[in-house]
Amino acid sequence: MLSEDRLEQTYPDYDDQIRHTVRVPPEQAETVSPATVLRPALAERVETDLFTHQATGLERLANGDNIVATTSTSSGKTWIYALQMA
Repeated sequence: MLSEDRLEQTYPDYDDQIRHTVRVPPEQAETVSPATVLRPALAERVETDLFTHQATGLERLANGDNIVATTSTSSGKTWIYALQMA
């Protein structure tokens, strides 16, 4: 984890700009079966469960909604797009 001090050292342009930080503890990931949101032929090809934010995104897209997915790096945002397009 990048500490506040290390962040300031890594990005010197932020010097004196960070006024307050909040540490959010990690939570256990919640997943669902791909079959809950994907058509059967596609769901059987997905080898892992989907994170709930992926399932929610796919449900919303299937309903014709526009979405913005903002989660940490490597959390599966691209899967939302890729599975919707498949």
